[in-house]
Amino acid sequence: MRDDEVKDDLLTALGQLPAVDVDDWRREHVRLGAQAELRRAGTRVSWLAAAYVRVVEPISVALISGSYLVWAVQRVLHFHGF
Repeated sequence: MRDDEVKDDLLTALGQLPAVDVDDWRREHVRLGAQAELRRAGTRVSWLAAAYVRVVEPISVALISGSYLVWAVQRVLHFHGF
């Protein structure tokens, strides 16, 4: 070990782990399960949920952010006597 290196038991233990910690069957099983879940996540949502995500949520975020910005500017102007 060099002088500038720090001995760390956790890093030493991590360095001793094997490169592949699961067998091929388990790896394939997890991969197929993850792909199936991603396919399920891509299914169509109801029109109400789509409208919320595309219209209601952005408008509400813009209104809340805008009102906070107006409030912050008013506070600064009031603080400086304008």
